[in-house]
Amino acid sequence: MSQTDYIDADRRRAILSALSIARAYQLPLRALQNTLEDVGYVTTIDRLRTDCGWLAEQGLAKMGANDVAILTERGMDVAIGRADSHGVQRPGPSQVSALKEALAGAGGALSRAINGGG
Repeated sequence: MSQTDYIDADRRRAILSALSIARAYQLPLRALQNTLEDVGYVTTIDRLRTDCGWLAEQGLAKMGANDVAILTERGMDVAIGRADSHGVQRPGPSQVSALKEALAGAGGALSRAINGGG
């Protein structure tokens, strides 16, 4: 896997993680862009739209009206490590733990869940 492929796969994992802990499992692309920037992925809306389109082709997310990204059940399974998807980085143990904390409502877990911090 090239460095570019790794970055793309990890950014897609971060997108799924952000959607998995968003209200109603969905975010407008601008809000998703801001969330990704908070954890170190500075990206254009065009790049984000392309990633979300790719995730939709894989059945991991879908695009709703007004550029809203929506997580699918399969996307949730990939986000929390229950399933693998080629082209999406598998979350590490600390990311899975943080996601589970965030899904349970524990405060302060958002950044750890997306960024992988311990």
